[in-house]
Amino acid sequence: MEIFNKVKEVCQGYDLSELATRFGYPDDTKELILSDNEADFRKKYYQTYYTLLTCKSQKDTRTPFEYGKDIVSMWLIEDFAMFKLQEHGINVRRNGVDKGRKILKSGDINGESDFLVVDGDKKVKIEFVTDFTRFWEKAKKIDFRNSKYENIVENGSILFGLSFDTNNKDYRKYLLLEDIGKYEHTHYDEHPVWKKPANRVFFKENEVKNLDWDEISDKIKGIIDKR
Repeated sequence: MEIFNKVKEVCQGYDLSELATRFGYPDDTKELILSDNEADFRKKYYQTYYTLLTCKSQKDTRTPFEYGKDIVSMWLIEDFAMFKLQEHGINVRRNGVDKGRKILKSGDINGESDFLVVDGDKKVKIEFVTDFTRFWEKAKKIDFRNSKYENIVENGSILFGLSFDTNNKDYRKYLLLEDIGKYEHTHYDEHPVWKKPANRVFFKENEVKNLDWDEISDKIKGIIDKR
């Protein structure tokens, strides 16, 4: 359950099962938060477990159960970020094939951006990412698997990320890039770690900033106003 202890810190101490209910998660998805027994989960939600088994490329070396927990943990952070943006006056909602928070088969997963902001007749997508290792700040780069980079550039999506340190709960940073297509990047036919196609985007050190929801929201509103 360690991953969810980290998520609870990110979500400012909210009860995660309550958040999952509030955000409309299905029962099998919520069970991935509560259960710590893979055999019990497999027995109770065999179809969901089978679906996780199909995600061989996505789960890497993780077990299906570990991969499922990682998916749900990222969804919770994503939805919490969406909630905070809504609190700050941004009309944002989930976007993409996983917006119903159902575990999807490998063939149903695509690179569609996570959020859609609607402002009058303007529609702007946001790609949301997280970092628990301070990698962005240390390396000043971010990696995207498969065709994710191309999808972000093609859709004109804003890149919005939250960065945390699992060993320092006071470390909270954000990254907001309006147009990653304008940044230096490197394409990998085979990423050195993931062993699959990827793109690496380089940014400036001062673009990783202290977490401030007022500032983030104002910047996103400013980007949308210019479009």
